[in-house]
Amino acid sequence: MRVNTVSPVFVKETMEMMGMDSSSGLSAADTAKAYVAAIEGAMSGKTLDAPDYV
Repeated sequence: MRVNTVSPVFVKETMEMMGMDSSSGLSAADTAKAYVAAIEGAMSGKTLDAPDYV
């Protein structure tokens, strides 16, 4: 069994819906790239930082 985790930052679209400044957020599409890498990659036991996969 492989276990990986993703450490996301605040999602821009959510921040905008909440009336927050979204300049420090990451889009949902870019955040999803880290999740895809966690599932499809060969690594195991890793924590993937979402901004690293943009």
